[in-house]
Amino acid sequence: MTSKEYLSQVYILEQKIKRKQMRVKEYESLAASAPSAKLDSIRVDGTRNLDAPFVKWVEKIIDIEKEIKRLQMKLDTLKDEIIGVIEILDNEDYKTLLVYRYLHCMTWEDIADKLYISMSTVKRWHWKALEQIKIPS
Repeated sequence: MTSKEYLSQVYILEQKIKRKQMRVKEYESLAASAPSAKLDSIRVDGTRNLDAPFVKWVEKIIDIEKEIKRLQMKLDTLKDEIIGVIEILDNEDYKTLLVYRYLHCMTWEDIADKLYISMSTVKRWHWKALEQIKIPS
């Protein structure tokens, strides 16, 4: 794993959490809606499901929310670990750049504006900082 891939884990995990939160919202709207009768489907004799129609959505919401909590805990641990790795660097500018990029998920333009430097300097500092990162094993 490269240092860039290691640091990018925060962004990837945050995106995964956001997608799961979007699914929860969709399931909440499905649970709140009234189902329509299925008049065109073929009726099959057998055991009839006696659960309310929203029950399956509520169960899915509960499962996903548990998964989100687990991922949030993993994200917090990962952020702590990455902060520790970044803090080992000697150059304060490199530290700040890496925190902005990988923990706050800022764009290159925003970082350049925030640090009052050019885009080429941002990229140069970034590559120099990545060279100094030591990934824990």
